[in-house]
This record gives sequence, C-alpha cells and structure tokens, in this order.
Amino acid sequence: MPITRWFEDAFGLVWAGVFALLADAPLGTAIWTGLPPGKLVTTSELNLSFVRPFTRNTGNIVGRATSIHQGRQVGLAAVEISDRDGRTMGYGTTRCLIVDSPVDPSIEYPEPDTGPDDPPDSYLREAPRDGYFDLESVINGRPVDLQRRIFSAELTPNVM
Repeated sequence: MPITRWFEDAFGLVWAGVFALLADAPLGTAIWTGLPPGKLVTTSELNLSFVRPFTRNTGNIVGRATSIHQGRQVGLAAVEISDRDGRTMGYGTTRCLIVDSPVDPSIEYPEPDTGPDDPPDSYLREAPRDGYFDLESVINGRPVDLQRRIFSAELTPNVM
C-alpha cells in the first residue's frame, strides 16, 4: 500500500487507522482462504503494536499475514507490517468470527447504486499544499500558537 500525503496528520505522521486498514485485510484473508466454500470471516478483535512511525518517506508498506487457527466459528491470524526496505513497522493479531454466507448464490441480485461519480474519490483530489507543522514547532511551540497559525491560514492541516 503506498503511503501518500492523504494519510498524514498535521505533523506529517500517518494515522494509526491506516495501519489498521492495511493490517485487517491480510489478517482476514489469511483465515478466509483456508475455509470451505460458503464461509465468510468478520473481524471481532484486532490488536496492533507500532514499532516505527509511518511518514510519507516510508513509501510503500506491506502486510504479510499467517493463519494460526481456523476452527468452525473462530479463526486467529498474525500480521507483520514492513516498509519497502523490509524493516518491521508493526505487528498485529486478529480473532475473526467464521460465519455462513447469508447470500443465496442461485438468486441474481441487482447491481448496487454506488451514487454519483462526481466528485471523484478523495484520493484523486489534489493533495493539500505544504504548510504542515514542523517538528521543531511541535516540540518547542505551544499548541495554542499552532492553532492560531491554522486559523490565520499560515498552516493547513490535512483534512479529507
């Protein structure tokens, strides 16, 4: 998964939720791919540990998961998130519930209405301009002063 400016907070760090998004997909897939037909998985517990901070300079990150247990109702898996250089960025585990698919494959369902195509998804929009906080401002500055710089449009935090 590429790390882009859209995932950054005002300090230039990537939100923990991005880590969770990347981790959850391979974790669930590690369990699901070993199940018989007609079974689905849904995350019931997700545990994450962060080893290094993610920034735009991290580049691409990769999640590799392994299934630990696949029962009739519960599956367990573990994931390691690494950067493009193979350094561990984080580690996580999941417990997923295993359920029967509620869809009848003999029924033809209509295509879902996904809404208008305009405006495009947020990741297609132009990234915010420069103007984030620098590390020195965060360490040595008062939060109220940073907030005043946002109100005066001197700084622009990343909002989607």
